[in-house]
Amino acid sequence: MTEPMTVLINDAVACRQASGVGHYALELLYHLPFVDRDIRAVRLSQTPAGSLLRRKSKSRPRREQQGPALRSTTPGALHQVKQRLRSSLRYIASPLYERYLDWAVDREARTLFHEPDATPPTCQAPTVTTINDLSVLLFPQWHPRYRVEHYERRLQTGIERTDYYLAISSATARDMTRLLGIPENRISVTPLAPRRHFRVLPVASVERARKRLELPRRFLLFVGTIEPRKNVEGLLRAYGRLGNAIRSKFPLILAGGWGWHSDAVREMLRQSPWRDSVRWLGYLDDQDLVALTNAASALVYPSFHEGFGLPPLEAMVCGCPVVTSNRSSLPEVVGDDALIVNPEDEEELTQAMREIVSHRELADELRRRGYRRAARFSWEETARLTARVYRQAAGLEEIYEQPIPWRRSA
Repeated sequence: MTEPMTVLINDAVACRQASGVGHYALELLYHLPFVDRDIRAVRLSQTPAGSLLRRKSKSRPRREQQGPALRSTTPGALHQVKQRLRSSLRYIASPLYERYLDWAVDREARTLFHEPDATPPTCQAPTVTTINDLSVLLFPQWHPRYRVEHYERRLQTGIERTDYYLAISSATARDMTRLLGIPENRISVTPLAPRRHFRVLPVASVERARKRLELPRRFLLFVGTIEPRKNVEGLLRAYGRLGNAIRSKFPLILAGGWGWHSDAVREMLRQSPWRDSVRWLGYLDDQDLVALTNAASALVYPSFHEGFGLPPLEAMVCGCPVVTSNRSSLPEVVGDDALIVNPEDEEELTQAMREIVSHRELADELRRRGYRRAARFSWEETARLTARVYRQAAGLEEIYEQPIPWRRSA
């Protein structure tokens, strides 16, 4: 190629508080120039038409933590009212925002457009769309109304606008074919990877973070937005069955913001007789989250459904053993290198937590195996696979039979 191929990437989701999809967009933008110099990746928010997508505030996310006691960190009625008002405003503003996005992308896209969040706007350029998960169709009861209606309104038109799809796991790719009727030859699997900040830290760095965050010497950790599909209610009930002796030695720390329909979890935290053994830290920035994961005795992630499941993989690369569920993409990600449970069987989840805190040899073995497992994933490979799909969409390369680099051999 004499001229670089310009790919416009919609980074709108990364302009808000970073989520899984936002991290995905940012990691692609960072790594693409290193794997293919003939591709010029452009952020929509940095174009004249897309400039309104940028957040004006650059302040650090609030940790929403007041101290080690759970009851002092549980948000009150005002927080809940604000959250519901925010959801209502999103519902009202969604169609207006979509029309603006249609205009901005169509104005700026030239060679190729990449939508990393499932529902692409109208665009004359060839379009590549990433679908991260389809839980909004599989389990609409887990999502707010504005999100369900947005997907119902935009997914079908997105299929008509998209030339090639990226799926972040084989489980998601299967859902795309089964639920949306997208042919397999239009889907390429490009697995995610741990963010580059996640790694094993020196002991001194972990100890400084332990002091700063007031962390106990040993604890179980959950990372993620507190919402129905993450199964935090089931985790709390299973943790309660561990008994006082284990709970006193291994408190449970929840790291993540309050999501939609989290009232039941709040109530459990207020009313539970073992509430002093649970601590909610809220949303943490990457620096604190990496240190927290390094310090944890184990990550417990009993989610009902994931498009990929980054928290278990990022725990593994930090040398933290993992307990997770046997649903959707999670077994693909962790392989045989974590304790896998049925998330609906709370007694099985209790037993897995008991085993990992009671048997040092098991925890050490999972720590070693998990670290080796995580090393098989890299953003360089994800960017390389993505760049190849860009070339296909632009008519520069033939469709190919793509190997799945992290699939277990038969």
